[in-house]
Amino acid sequence: MKFVDMKCSNCGGRMEYADGHYKCAYCGAIMLKIVDAKVDADVERLDAEEFGRKLEESKRSFLIKVEDEIKVLDAKTAIINKRLQNAKKSLSVGKYEAVFTDLEGVSDEIPAAVRLRFLASMKVKDEYGLSLCKKDIRNDWYRKFLFVCEDEETKRSYEKIAEICLLNEKLDKELESELQVIREMMKVGLREEPLTYAKQVCSKYPQLCKSWGEYAAVKCNQDPDYDCTIDIEIMKKCPDYKWDFVPDPVKRRRADIISKQEKSRRETEERMRREALEKEELDKLLRKDLEQYKVSRKKFKGYSLFLDFLLVLVFAGGLMSAYACRAGIDKVGYLLALGMLLVIGGAIMSCFCVGPVAECKKECKTSLSRLEPHYNYGNTVCAEFKNLKKVSLFVSLLCVILALAGIVLLVYGLTIV
Repeated sequence: MKFVDMKCSNCGGRMEYADGHYKCAYCGAIMLKIVDAKVDADVERLDAEEFGRKLEESKRSFLIKVEDEIKVLDAKTAIINKRLQNAKKSLSVGKYEAVFTDLEGVSDEIPAAVRLRFLASMKVKDEYGLSLCKKDIRNDWYRKFLFVCEDEETKRSYEKIAEICLLNEKLDKELESELQVIREMMKVGLREEPLTYAKQVCSKYPQLCKSWGEYAAVKCNQDPDYDCTIDIEIMKKCPDYKWDFVPDPVKRRRADIISKQEKSRRETEERMRREALEKEELDKLLRKDLEQYKVSRKKFKGYSLFLDFLLVLVFAGGLMSAYACRAGIDKVGYLLALGMLLVIGGAIMSCFCVGPVAECKKECKTSLSRLEPHYNYGNTVCAEFKNLKKVSLFVSLLCVILALAGIVLLVYGLTIV
């Protein structure tokens, strides 16, 4: 149970709500909220939430005050109280025959015992369920309870519930005749008339589950793709809702909808699973490409630096050769020889390095072409490689210029010897 912001009219205590009624946690008084009138509802624009609100507005409150146990305690009353508790438990779980067994030996002069026997005879768990009966509830146990009950307000509530049950019986008979007309219309092949008549029936008996069930059945009959979910939600808001009251066409349509939703859910899960597997495989390939790119980039940087170093050696050799020629070969001839060795050796080795540099660059581009479409992998490394190429190109051009300058110096030195 859960506490609600409602005060007991008997003792002022807080009320607890469960199973369609409110019960005082202190004195045990029961407050019923029962639909006591036809609900004025617009069938065309009604949803389950709005329908539930309209039903709530139309409910009237009835107070039931019956002590659950005898207050004076002795050995005999302790046994009676235990029997009352057992009977109450049996009633709450729908074991109606067991209630009479549990109350064997308990006097009919105890209001709580008579109330439990009366509810069990009607096969209901409480007064809220009693108010939904569609027959005359004024049997012998009903009369006995009114006779032994000392609370006048409780008596009036029971009398009002008896009137509501008679009204329920009358409305149910009227509704059944109306529904029969709708079924006859559909049987002879009419299409628009059954729907119009079903709307009128829902407007006339909106608090009765069967009226909404027949309306949904007509819609399902007219439209093979009609979704009756909203209609079922409205039916569940009705006080007398039972799944047995839902027409078979609506049950089948609901089963089809659930089946389609389940199929769609399974297909979605399967698609997501396949996409996850594909993504996992793609990630493995991309990680492999990323590792390959890193290796190729490392080689590219290494070969590029070595090539630049060789070009600088060519420049240094040319500078040494020019200096040796200027100073005199007889004095620093070894410098001329060393300079020429550096120029010739550096130039030859540079030619051999150009191929590996181009090959590593090609490998990097190949890996990046697969990585680039994928943001998580290609976005950063592509930008990084572009910057690396720019820097490498600038340094390489500078080193080539120096190498050419070294060769020019070598030629100049040889011409002045």
